[in-house]
Amino acid sequence: MIIETPNKPIGVSVSGGADSALLLYLLMSNHKDKIYICTLAAEDKFERNAKRTPSIIEYCSKVTGFTDYEHRLRHIPHQTLENLNEDLTSLLDSNTISCFYNGATANPPDEVVASFISKDGPVDNRTPDGNRPESLFEGKVRLPFANIDKRGIANLYREYDLLDLFDLTSSCEWQDDTMKHLPGIDPKLEQCGYCWWCEERQWGFGRL
Repeated sequence: MIIETPNKPIGVSVSGGADSALLLYLLMSNHKDKIYICTLAAEDKFERNAKRTPSIIEYCSKVTGFTDYEHRLRHIPHQTLENLNEDLTSLLDSNTISCFYNGATANPPDEVVASFISKDGPVDNRTPDGNRPESLFEGKVRLPFANIDKRGIANLYREYDLLDLFDLTSSCEWQDDTMKHLPGIDPKLEQCGYCWWCEERQWGFGRL
């Protein structure tokens, strides 16, 4: 999969999950200018992102040979929709980058989601034709995986022989205040196997 990029600096959100890790690999494989990598580490999620992303970035840089990047890591008490892309939008506003990339994927089919133990999944922002938007903010935000679900992401990992990279990632969103009704444990850096994101990962890849 070739992701077209401008011949200018770009930004990318890397959370430590499988989707954004694959996106970073594909961008580093193709982009010819600087990449600003933004990670938000939330205290209420045990700052998992801060602990996972360095090894992901190191892996992608090593296998692609791409070294012209800057990692911006910000620690916050709680993650909100407002602060999720704050660093990337500030880079846009200052004209430091021309656009930024996000690894958001399509949800699994409705019948699969209905079978999940946890119902606390992400908001589905599909358009009336069933697809998620390819771009937002007048084309400044690019979502190359918007119409690919987790099984499609798993196929790309296998196509590029990147399962070693997959093993560095985690999609778990366990939080004490929202997951107490589930039979898992607080995994911190591990994966509970019961939250919506772990169930999606299990469905897509056949394992955590």
